[in-house]
Amino acid sequence: MAQLPLLLLPLLATLAYFLRRRRHRHALRTLRAKHVWLVGASRGIGRATALHLASLGAKLTISSRPSPSLNQLADQLDKNLVSVVPFDVTDRQALAHAVRSVLNGPPIDVVIANAGINHDNLPFSALSETQVDRVLDTNFRSVAHLFSLLLPHLKQRPDALLCAISSMAAYRGVNGGSVYSASKAALTTFCQALDVELYHSSVSVVCVHPGFVLTSAISHLKNPKPFLLTPHQAAVEIVNAIAMKYSHYGFPWLMEHVVLPFSTCVPTSVYNYLMPKLSTYG
Repeated sequence: MAQLPLLLLPLLATLAYFLRRRRHRHALRTLRAKHVWLVGASRGIGRATALHLASLGAKLTISSRPSPSLNQLADQLDKNLVSVVPFDVTDRQALAHAVRSVLNGPPIDVVIANAGINHDNLPFSALSETQVDRVLDTNFRSVAHLFSLLLPHLKQRPDALLCAISSMAAYRGVNGGSVYSASKAALTTFCQALDVELYHSSVSVVCVHPGFVLTSAISHLKNPKPFLLTPHQAAVEIVNAIAMKYSHYGFPWLMEHVVLPFSTCVPTSVYNYLMPKLSTYG
């Protein structure tokens, strides 16, 4: 009889999984015909997210730096349900112009700030001041600037949502990720504070923390990539988090709930000793 509770655990876990999927399916229906502005859409996670949102019936405005890949993505989507606004997020004037252009169209329901870069696992001593600024501008400052320009308009909507794509690198500094980790940690805490500030408004804030996703940004790096996901798998998780309005969401589950909580408990001296052995520069 003592083993009965243990035997029930797999059953309860399975039940919880299917109930969660049912809630996700119901929530995903709310994205149909929503106007989603996806910034950083041309490649990798952004491209997969655009395709997944389109499959759910969302109306899209897609943005990235001007590139053939952005136009190719637009060609894959229903021309009646997509518009293209190319711009460089690190160019303040171009960003402001893009915001004005998008606001002149249909009202925005969801904004996804996905543009991001890393510094190829290079140590801080190997980075130039220009490289440091570029990572901080792309990963954090551009998001804060974008959200600040959009917030007055989104507050007038009955139900709007801001989503920022952070990273699990935000949780604890990693070898070769000094500025990248700092930029994502800043983005995460920014979203946490913004979520508090907007709690009594009609605007929700979602911050998503993907683990390793097989994209061109990390495919050439030599460090281990546990629980590696495809861009489509990441897109499904991101869209689920948006549909459910999870203010803080990380995936894959084992990384978010087992590996990273354990790593944050490891004493600093042990962590600093092990990390260089687990990762290799570029």
